[in-house]
This record gives sequence, structure tokens and C-alpha cells, in this order.
Amino acid sequence: MNVNSSSNRGEAILAALKTQFPGAVLDEERQTPEQVTITVKINLLPDVVHYLYYQHDGWLPILFGNDERTLNGHYAVYYALSMEGAEKCWIVVKALVDADSREFPSVTPRVPAAVWGEREIRDMYGLIPVGLPDQRRLVLPDDWPEDMHPLRKDAMDYRLRPEPTTDSETYPFINEGNSDAQVIPVGPLHITSDELGHFRLFVDGEQIVDADYRLFYVHRGMEKLAETRMGYNEVTFLSDRVCGICGFAHSVAYTNSVENALGIEVPQRAHTIRSILLEVERLHSHLLNLGLSCHFVGFDTGFMQFFRVREKSMTMAELLIGSRKTYGLNLIGGVRRDILKEQRLQTLKLVREMRADVSELVEMLLA
Repeated sequence: MNVNSSSNRGEAILAALKTQFPGAVLDEERQTPEQVTITVKINLLPDVVHYLYYQHDGWLPILFGNDERTLNGHYAVYYALSMEGAEKCWIVVKALVDADSREFPSVTPRVPAAVWGEREIRDMYGLIPVGLPDQRRLVLPDDWPEDMHPLRKDAMDYRLRPEPTTDSETYPFINEGNSDAQVIPVGPLHITSDELGHFRLFVDGEQIVDADYRLFYVHRGMEKLAETRMGYNEVTFLSDRVCGICGFAHSVAYTNSVENALGIEVPQRAHTIRSILLEVERLHSHLLNLGLSCHFVGFDTGFMQFFRVREKSMTMAELLIGSRKTYGLNLIGGVRRDILKEQRLQTLKLVREMRADVSELVEMLLA
């Protein structure tokens, strides 16, 4: 993608990085003025991520692997850092992993935030993060075959049926607190859980001294489904369904990524409509969580009142896109529907009503 160098962000950070680690950066590629991917020497991967994370206010929201053997003969790992200092931008640190050894140095001992991502890379690609402190599985179930990794480009034998699991527990939950603590299991099914998850609480009297957990009980394999069964616009509708609450945010993330990769210019009106729908989604999401917060502390009057007001945000979504959920609007390059004058007027009326309702409810909570 052609990027105007005069507006590129992160250049000062990259210059400091190259001074700190001469020769570490092998390649540099801009995706947008706010995002750059640098390929670094694999032995310096932990040092580079550590430097960006701690010296330049980096935040590590995601890291992932990729099977690029058909492109360059290697696997690859990507550490996407959101730089939150004076110059906000994205710096993605990439390293190529040998296809035979499949080993790369773990970043987790230097940046603990990398532990989940590196465990997932090991599960899904079979890559080996050398030095990773936590060797337990993250995504794959206990009965999954050791030599089968779902996100590789190798052919999967979908006829395979794993052997039944044993009745005894095989997953080691870890207590790093008081060794004499009592153990309280919570889940996988629990009334306050958004998703299935099994928690082990380690308690000393009334105090929780440590906790461990296992998630991914309903992992749906969306990446492989998108890769093998769908076209690029069909994936837009799949990304809507990553989450039942914030689906539109996921579809915007997907469409933005494809548009940036292909250099597609999106009309300003489509950008504006996406922003409006993101705010509608934010409204119903925040009202949902305010209501649930009331419910969790036993204040069900507040729960019902916030959900009453939330209905107006769902009506707003239906008015704008024809569905009470913010699904089905995005396409690569734009959106499927315009917002007409009558819809705009009705939406503004609902916004005024919601502002008055929420102000009253907040006063009630804080009284």
C-alpha cells in the first residue's frame, strides 16, 4: 500500500529502536500511516518487544502466528504493539520461524503479557516458544492429538474422532499463593458467566489468595472456517458473529484490515455510517453492563430500569439497519445501506430520550 511518508507515525520510535539494536530490523513495511510491520532477527525478538513495551509505552493487545511456508518457506510470529505514548501508532514486530525446528525464543519471561498468545501459537501451529514458563494447553482440549495443529495450511483429516477423555482430571490448575488454601471450583456453567469457563479459586478463609482458569470450551474455529469455506465478503458476516454484543466492532476491524491490505479507499459517508453504528453498539453494550452490575449486587430494580432504556438502543439499531442486533451492514469497501433523513430524525429523537433516561438512572445509583 502506498503511504504518504510525511504523515507516518512512529518514525522516532523506530529510529530509537534501530539505534538501540543495530542490524536487528531486517525489513520494514507500512500498512497505513499509523501502522508499520518490522521483521526482526529471531534471536532479538524478546529484546525488541521488551524495549518497545517498557521503554516506549507499548501495550500488547494481541500476538499471533501464521503458516507462511508457501510464501517464504517459514512460519511467522507477529507481536502487535499499540504504542500509547506521545506518538500513538501500531508497531507490529514480526519474526520468521524455521519450518523444521519450529522454535522461537519466548517473549513471556521478559513481557508476561505474551503468555496467552504464545500458548495459543503452540496449540494452533505447533511452534515451540523456547523458555515459555507455562507449558499447559490453552485452546485445544485434553483429548486432541499431539501432532495435529488446526491453523496450519496442512490438510486436516476431518474424519478424525478423538478418543474419549478419562474420568480423572488431567489439566493442572496452578496455585501460586498459599499452598494450604482451600479450593473452590466455579463453572464451566455459572449464572454470572458470559461464556463457558472453569475457574479454580484458592481461598484462605474469606480471602482469595490466587485463581486459575480454563476457557475456550466453545472455541468455534472461525479462522479456519473463513479460510477454507468463505469469500472475503462472506467473512464480513461471520466476523459480525464473533460476539453477540459487540459484533459490529469485529466486522469493522475485519473490513478495515482488508481495505488497508488492498489499498481500497472507502467513501467518507461509509466511514461516518460505520462510526454511528459503532456508537449505537457502544450504547447498548454499556447499558447492558450497567444493568448487569446492578443485578450482580442484588439491585434488580436498577437492572430492569437500565434494560428498559437499553430497548431504545435496540430500536435505534433496527431503525438504521433493519435488525435489533448491529449485524449485516458492513461490506469490504463500504456499507450496505445509507441512513435516510427520516431515519436520522427518529434516531435523534431516541438519543434525546435516552440521554434524559440515563441521567435520571445515574442520579438514582449515586444518590
